[in-house]
Amino acid sequence: MIRIGKKESKKAGALKVAEAAMTVRSSTEVLDWPGNSPDVNPIENLCSIVTRRVSKMGCSTKKKSIENVVKVWFRDDDIKNVCPKLGNPCRKV
Repeated sequence: MIRIGKKESKKAGALKVAEAAMTVRSSTEVLDWPGNSPDVNPIENLCSIVTRRVSKMGCSTKKKSIENVVKVWFRDDDIKNVCPKLGNPCRKV
């Protein structure tokens, strides 16, 4: 059996230990993996869109920040397009 592991581009202490353990086995190949890859996780992609939109709106208070997140979440066309593709996990958020 061939095992394929993934590693993020920024090496943390635990990652170095895991990488060393995986390379001991000759049948394990370690692949480079981007540190932040929202395209792999649609929820991360969704959060990234919300964060970008809200940061452009300017938030002077906590209340204003929350209002802006709600505006983006319920009224932004990109969010509306992503949510149906996610199914239940998105609706639960």
